[in-house]
Amino acid sequence: ETRTTLNWQLTKPLGLTLQHTYRDGWGGTPFRFDEVTPTSALSVRLSWRNARVTASVSGRYDLRTERWDPLALNATFRLTTNLTVRGAASYDLATHSWQRLVATMDWKPSEGWTVRLGGQYHVAAKQLERVDAQLEMAFGGGWKAGLTAIYSVTTGSFPRSEIFIAHDEESREIRVRYDHTQGEVWLEYNITAFPMSRVAVGAAEDKLMFESDALTELLGL
Repeated sequence: ETRTTLNWQLTKPLGLTLQHTYRDGWGGTPFRFDEVTPTSALSVRLSWRNARVTASVSGRYDLRTERWDPLALNATFRLTTNLTVRGAASYDLATHSWQRLVATMDWKPSEGWTVRLGGQYHVAAKQLERVDAQLEMAFGGGWKAGLTAIYSVTTGSFPRSEIFIAHDEESREIRVRYDHTQGEVWLEYNITAFPMSRVAVGAAEDKLMFESDALTELLGL
């Protein structure tokens, strides 16, 4: 496999990146895991960046099939030091139509507080597909709480839904987390100075569970 990349700074905020990817295989193989799919594609990315706005348009042209993959458009707007809005969209050049639109908001109203909201819209179906929400709140004395929820509008269900309350003192955190989707309650202990030190004990209606990141790392799992 070979990759050839060309970066061109058109102006101070505007840049162009071209990359050609070529991959081929020689000889046969009786195994599927090492089978190589021949590839010859040209990727194009036009980007704009300044202190408040980062935006890009990128696409990939398959030289073998002579077709464009959907264009990807991304933009990030830093409205204030505490508020960031992001947007993304995909556009199908073959059908000249928009595919999906995604928008998110990241707001930090005060120290230790974070509010994140997001949504995904299917243009062709004229339907909101998914809504994401995350809230983290910091209180005095090392206490904090939060919730995370992902709601699928198409299925009318929550792929993810959980709440937590935690106490952090001297780089040691004890957290109680309830996973509404799985119906599980977890008690977690974590030394924040060592990311792989987490130990957790959980319980569901008919089972008891145990997790240890330190043990997983030690065994190489």
